[in-house]
Amino acid sequence: MKLTCALIITVLFLSITADDSRGKQGYRALKSIAGMLNSKTVRECREQSQGCTNTSPPCCSGLRCSGQSQGGVCISN
Repeated sequence: MKLTCALIITVLFLSITADDSRGKQGYRALKSIAGMLNSKTVRECREQSQGCTNTSPPCCSGLRCSGQSQGGVCISN
């Protein structure tokens, strides 16, 4: 009888704690990857001395991309 009661209490405790943790800790790696991707797309233009290519965001105003074909750099006009 004591074992049955202890088992029921344990199952109830585990079911209560399982509901509390739901959705708080899932897929941390995916969240961090999504955060990194979003941080790269927020930037609208490349600053001076940053790399630039045909597919990257354009250089900021007053700058131009020098040497795009070989992995260019944003420099002053």
